[in-house]
Amino acid sequence: MAGSVKQIEHEIALLEEAIADIAQELHQCYSDYLQVLGDGLRQQLILATYHLCTQGYPEAFLKLSFARQQELQSQIRHQVSRSQNRLFNLVRAPISEQKPPSDEAETSDDVEPSPDRENTENEDNQKVRPSISILKPVSPSSPKPLLITPSHLLRWQENIEEATAKILHRLSHEINLLLQQYAIMPPELPVALIEAASKTEPPLEATAGNTPNLLTLMVETEDENEEQTSRVTQLITVHLRISEIEFSDPRVMAGRHQIRNVIKRLNQLGRNYQKKLRERAVLQAEAAWRSSWFDE
Repeated sequence: MAGSVKQIEHEIALLEEAIADIAQELHQCYSDYLQVLGDGLRQQLILATYHLCTQGYPEAFLKLSFARQQELQSQIRHQVSRSQNRLFNLVRAPISEQKPPSDEAETSDDVEPSPDRENTENEDNQKVRPSISILKPVSPSSPKPLLITPSHLLRWQENIEEATAKILHRLSHEINLLLQQYAIMPPELPVALIEAASKTEPPLEATAGNTPNLLTLMVETEDENEEQTSRVTQLITVHLRISEIEFSDPRVMAGRHQIRNVIKRLNQLGRNYQKKLRERAVLQAEAAWRSSWFDE
């Protein structure tokens, strides 16, 4: 019986080595994926805001002076660069060194940059982390980190995906506020409505003329010229979606396929790992029962 337990423990050790290897592979896949996602995000956001300003609200854009037009475009580039950095920072550290996120990571900054905003860029980047706290040492004096398991890796992946979606939602909201600030979008619309539009998952018919990453809403607003009357206003907003960026960029889609392949292998390893842990527990329980049993 002891030999059986020893054999199973050897098989478990081999599986744990394979899981550690796949953890490194998954981390690298996400590093590559978030790099190309950031590039695709920049391209798709510029296309979306170009369409919104030239096709959705051309009159409003033309009312801006040339200097204001350039300023708006610069602000758009600035915001997307910040979001690219946030994406890259999600996988800056190895999985074994990931830390819980700061509460400040999910708060939106003001759209209008402050004079020292460029100087605080690196500080802002440090705040964005996926919501995970796995694989940390038990204590500062503990030399051995917690074991990497398939469930840990799947949780890590889930939090990376959640953090990525939040970054896109945040960027959508920042750009929409920016467009409202420059009087491209109707200035009377409440911020809460614009924020909700950035997070809504719209039906296909709500997309703005099938333009990716734009959302068309019909909003009822009060008419200031007439009392107790309202009018329906068509609102076109930026609504960045990972699925649309992947569909529009073959490199991002290829990165997604690589991740899926690794996760498929991880799931298979996880099933084998759980099976071996169960077999070991049964053998150890049988041995413990026999060693503690005494006939009266």
